[in-house]
Amino acid sequence: MISFLEEGFSVKLGEFGSFRPSIQAKSQDSEEEVDADTVSRVKIIFAPGSKFQQMLNNVSVESFTSSPSDGGRNEEESGGSDSGSEEESPDPIL
Repeated sequence: MISFLEEGFSVKLGEFGSFRPSIQAKSQDSEEEVDADTVSRVKIIFAPGSKFQQMLNNVSVESFTSSPSDGGRNEEESGGSDSGSEEESPDPIL
């Protein structure tokens, strides 16, 4: 993957998404003034695949408050007051 990105190619990883190289460069007045020194930033851009994007679009965020009596943990983290078992959170990717 790294070799292809270094050569300037995009790399697609199935439904996960694709990576493509990108550069940011200082503008020049003529073609002769453009060289490697005008490149100010090189980065990799990630574009998620359709299923991955659907998952990201359906993500929700909830806010919980905590009290000093529970040691800074909210009820969800501490298992609640009436819960005797500790359950593992479901995998958000599934």
